[in-house]
Amino acid sequence: MEMQTEPVPLCVTCGVCCTDAFFRFSTVTPEESARLHALGFPIETENGREIFTHACTQLRGAACNVYEARPATCRKFFCTTLTALGDGAIDRAEADRRVTILKAAVRRVREHLVQGERIWEFRTRIYADPEASPQARLALVSLDMLADRYFKPRDRRFLS
Repeated sequence: MEMQTEPVPLCVTCGVCCTDAFFRFSTVTPEESARLHALGFPIETENGREIFTHACTQLRGAACNVYEARPATCRKFFCTTLTALGDGAIDRAEADRRVTILKAAVRRVREHLVQGERIWEFRTRIYADPEASPQARLALVSLDMLADRYFKPRDRRFLS
C-alpha cells in the first residue's frame, strides 16, 4: 500500500509497533537475513522461518535506528491510524491523540510486568490465568482494545 502522507513523522512519535506491545516477532526474508544480522538484528530461526523478537533492538525512543535499511516486514506494515491519516479519514490531531492514549495504555501494562518480562509474555500469562490480578487484566484488555480499534489490521487483532 502506497501512502499519500509521509509516515515518518507520526511513526517517530509512536514506535509502539516496534516494542513488545503488539507483536512477539517479525519475520525476515532469506534475502535480507545476512544484511539485517550485520546491522545488529538478533536473527533466530523458529518453525523454519527467520525472525527477530520484539522489542526490536533497533528502536531508539520511538524511532528506528536503521529506518532506511529496516526489514521488509517493517516497510510493509502500516497501522490503521497511519492508514487513516494517509487516506485523509482523520487529521494529524486525531492521530496524535490516538498515539498518546495508546502509549499511556502501554505504560499502565508495564506497571504489572515482572522483571524482564515482555508484554507479549505478560499477555500469554494473564490471559491463561483465571486468578490473575483484575488490575493487570484490565490494563491488558484496555491496551488490546485500543490496539484493535486504532492500530492493528483486522486480520491481526487481539480480541476480535
